[in-house]
Amino acid sequence: MQEPLFISELPFAMKPFDFRTHQVLSDLRALCRFLEPEGLFPNPALAAEFSEWLDASSAAGKLAFSKELNDALWMAAVSPELQRDAFLTSTAALLMGSLQNTQFPQDLSWFWEDFNSIYRTAPPPVRAALMNGYERLRHNCLLSVDCKPAQEDLLTRSLSEVEDLLIPIARRMTPAEIESIAAADYGMDKARHKTALEELLDSPSLAYPKGEVWYPAEVIELTSYVQGAAGWLPCTAIVLLDAVRTLDDRSNAEFNFGGQWRDYSRLPALTRSAVHAAFRYLYESDEFWDPSFKGRARFKSSGLPTLDWGIQPACQ
Repeated sequence: MQEPLFISELPFAMKPFDFRTHQVLSDLRALCRFLEPEGLFPNPALAAEFSEWLDASSAAGKLAFSKELNDALWMAAVSPELQRDAFLTSTAALLMGSLQNTQFPQDLSWFWEDFNSIYRTAPPPVRAALMNGYERLRHNCLLSVDCKPAQEDLLTRSLSEVEDLLIPIARRMTPAEIESIAAADYGMDKARHKTALEELLDSPSLAYPKGEVWYPAEVIELTSYVQGAAGWLPCTAIVLLDAVRTLDDRSNAEFNFGGQWRDYSRLPALTRSAVHAAFRYLYESDEFWDPSFKGRARFKSSGLPTLDWGIQPACQ
């Protein structure tokens, strides 16, 4: 009989890509690497096994704990009073194990019942990573429906924090870019689009006029679709501002991330952090926000669509 800690060894390429589960696992893995708690493991061999397990990709098929490693993780995950970082790291690892081992997941319901109030006191990226891990287990029917994080538990940043990152990027738009963007719809209504765009940039919140869905939204969205176009980045910021405020009710952010995630990943670190923060807000706010990706059959486990974890300083 197969040991309960092992998962199916079906090759990664044969599995459909599940962005939301992949993002949860990526965040939990980043959490484990960031905290690096001392004293989590009683001997160097277990520490080395844990490090190897973190480094292993789903393509490698090495996603199981040994019994000794599993016991050490459980001991730390039920002992928040001993070493807080060890407690948080071991919880993240056990969440990862259950999400990867869907045939034989370990029951973590009582972890949630006993310790959810402690998770809530962790720094926002750590708290959000753990809470989204529990939410994904619940979504996959691997956790009791009663183990449900609150919406604010799932968020790394608030809406206002995300807006504060995006608005400065949008305001970088130059006069030359305004001219180009206004003509993006084959030059149609260029003057009207230009006036609307200038009024938008002059407004405090950079919110589209209430009830107006075309001027200047149409040319901004068209420009945001074409990386390298004049004004692409400021237009992307405006599209994302609208998306986080409306929970992407027009699916613009979902569409853009699906087609341009590689372009966003190549942005300078602080700018990328701001753009990823907006996509992350949507991912953490709406359980049905789930982009479709071009060329998904060509994905390799080492280069998957992934949002940055953690919080960078505000983009200047």
